[in-house]
Amino acid sequence: MLLSSFSLVAGALTWTTSSVPGAGTLNNIAAANASLYVAVGNGDVVATSGDGGTSWALSSNTSGLVNTFYNDVTWTGSQFVAVGGGGASVREAIATSPDGINWTSRSAGGWNYMEEVIWSGSQFLAIGPFSSPVRSSADAITWQNESFSASGYPQSIAWSGSQFALGDAAGGIATSSSGTSWTARYTMTNGSSDAINGMAWGNGRFVGVGNNGAAVVSVDGVSWVETDTGVAQTLYDIAWNGSTFMAVGSGGVIRSSPDGVAWSAQTSPTTSTLKGITWDGSRFLVVGSSGIFLVSSGVDVDTDSDGYLDGSDAFPDDPAASLDGDGDGIPDQWNSGKSAADSTTGLTYLDAFPEDIAASLDTDGDGYPDSWNPGKSESDSTTGLTLDTHPSDPNLPVELFPLNKVFPVGWQQVAGTQANWSVDNTRRSEGQVSLRSGSITHNETSGVEVSSLCEAGNISFDYKVSSEAGYDFLSFYIDDVGQGSWSGSTGWVAASYPVTAGQHTFKWVYSKDGSASSGDDAGWIDNVSIPVLLLSSTGESDFDADGDDDVLLRSSGSNAWRLFSMQNGAVTGNAGFALSTAAQWQHVVNFDADGDLDKDVLLRNSSNGQWRLYITENGAVVSDVSLALYASTSYAFKAALDVDADGDQDILIRNNTDGKWKLFFMENGAVSSVGSFYLWSNLSYELAFVGDFDGDLDDDLVLRGSDGKYRLFVVESGAVTGFSGIGEIYASGDYLPQVSSDFDGDGDDDVIIRNTLNGKWRLYRFQNNAVAGAAAIYPYQNTDYLLQTEGDFDGDGDSDLLLRNSSGVWRLFTLQNGVVTGNTPVGLYSNTDWQIQR
Repeated sequence: MLLSSFSLVAGALTWTTSSVPGAGTLNNIAAANASLYVAVGNGDVVATSGDGGTSWALSSNTSGLVNTFYNDVTWTGSQFVAVGGGGASVREAIATSPDGINWTSRSAGGWNYMEEVIWSGSQFLAIGPFSSPVRSSADAITWQNESFSASGYPQSIAWSGSQFALGDAAGGIATSSSGTSWTARYTMTNGSSDAINGMAWGNGRFVGVGNNGAAVVSVDGVSWVETDTGVAQTLYDIAWNGSTFMAVGSGGVIRSSPDGVAWSAQTSPTTSTLKGITWDGSRFLVVGSSGIFLVSSGVDVDTDSDGYLDGSDAFPDDPAASLDGDGDGIPDQWNSGKSAADSTTGLTYLDAFPEDIAASLDTDGDGYPDSWNPGKSESDSTTGLTLDTHPSDPNLPVELFPLNKVFPVGWQQVAGTQANWSVDNTRRSEGQVSLRSGSITHNETSGVEVSSLCEAGNISFDYKVSSEAGYDFLSFYIDDVGQGSWSGSTGWVAASYPVTAGQHTFKWVYSKDGSASSGDDAGWIDNVSIPVLLLSSTGESDFDADGDDDVLLRSSGSNAWRLFSMQNGAVTGNAGFALSTAAQWQHVVNFDADGDLDKDVLLRNSSNGQWRLYITENGAVVSDVSLALYASTSYAFKAALDVDADGDQDILIRNNTDGKWKLFFMENGAVSSVGSFYLWSNLSYELAFVGDFDGDLDDDLVLRGSDGKYRLFVVESGAVTGFSGIGEIYASGDYLPQVSSDFDGDGDDDVIIRNTLNGKWRLYRFQNNAVAGAAAIYPYQNTDYLLQTEGDFDGDGDSDLLLRNSSGVWRLFTLQNGVVTGNTPVGLYSNTDWQIQR
């Protein structure tokens, strides 16, 4: 369920107090417009004001009303409908009026009084206790009973545009799309102690309030989350004004919230009980005991009618956009249903860097700005941006070669040559730097080489030489076989040579003969491209920081979420988890984005590539925010890992086309910077494992080539510092990577592979970035059982394995010191509609 933090807040309002003369307790109020109000209450009170609450007229039973209590009133656009009942002679009351003055009594054909009435635009529902708790009508004249059963009688209801949500006196919540068939969805933790007295829809969610300051929120009506309003008083009613929920209750309490999650106090002018609240289009109206009547002022306006109040609208005169997080004058997104064509102030594009005031334009969508915003430069960037030297080519972001303008990782001086090559910022084919041969004298050579596991393709590069023509040469070799040789004075020339699949060594050598020199006496290369995936281990999901990992499931049918808490290897409880239930929001990873030891959840929108981070605390979602990762679908998520040992896990993505990697550093739940991450870009290599293989708190990475061989890339302080082959892990195509975690409790992560033909498992124990031992382990070999996730489910410091078969049966295999020590069933949902999210 999505619990987004909405940006529009009414702030502290000013409340004006008056009263309705002659009225006792007023239970609720409805507004036809900013002038015509009807308030209803106990003792046959129906009060009408035609001047915005300045003066009131009390109706009586001679005007079509019955002598009873009226509990609620609503305005449909053409008539008021009031409901109530009570007393020895009148248990039921329904009355309608086109103007609030002339009333007609109606009958629902029952003997129940009614608490609330609602109009959906095509249907009335009236709710109350006893034998007929829900009644419906198309016209408020003819009513019929609807089937409904609950632990408590209904007393609050709201309509979202597609479904009703109903709260009852026992703290229960039910929903219905038709009003005729109801599904129980949730019961408050404290049951009837937290009876739901008021319900409203706004900001894409239902919000209910009740006894003891209780509040509950849902964006889909299925999954509900209880929130803290910060008060203990009973809250009786709630209303939405387009930007703010306002709740009122006993003791004069008034609480406001933009989203039903974060609540703040309003300064109330009274200690009287406040029973009902509504919005008249410009003001909140509140009624309560002793005929009290409150009116708000100081509410912001919405000049461009885009749903965002001017005080929070970065573009208050433009309906096309409203949000500008970095204040650079470029919108972060278009308002719903709007585009640049709808802009009335000349807005033409969206901010590619919505959290960085220094830049906004990125034509090729590669994550590097085309230019700086007026008056800004690289020093103003708050996210570490570097200007794009190739703004029209997404495959050439800043410096194609050498990456990051430093000597490339894995390259080395050719043995037997007298000088290595180095980075040169005075000559380049593209970007800002190139590699240049070293300084040598007669009969000497300067050579550089790199070895790579390649797919079939071409190696390409640009070369330049300035030498004694015919005597001093720049030469290129593949596996010591010469491919080309050049001398004299050339400009930059593009070269390309075919490469077969397999391991190859590429070598460039500048050589001098025995005498004479000419030109710069050097060779250069630039723009080198060599035709060079476990999916990352993303389990270990402790959502409540209790030391035992938990399990998150999602229904593929309803898209609802369920979190199962684990203690000592067993499920101790489960509850709805407040993530978006929209089908396009797909789970990406559970990871600790803010370093608080509770796993957070990252979702991505399959339609537009946007990312959303849900922050959790103690097993519950407390907030959600948009995360500034690349939205382009050419970038795929690869891993969540802590590369800088700061406790916040970072995000690694990869370009599907050129294989290049981008690392987004996280700090306190937000992206702090982004940059290239120098793993091999050759797409024949996929990420196989992520883990801290040397116990230094920086996560390292293992890539697997198409030939099955593994390479370990060591990370220190946020950067790759070296790589090496791991020959001990089986390279057979039958064995596939499964997971990495600490299975022996020594602080170094280990890896597990599995034979896909016979189901056998093998564990490789790591120490200081090297395999320290390998052995078979014995979870079920039956290939119908597949690994679902790893995690320390029993809190003993050794990670365990959770398996599931095609029938939905779960088995937990606990490990100690790298050995399977137990095998038990797990009380997770067996219906295969529910799938694990790791």
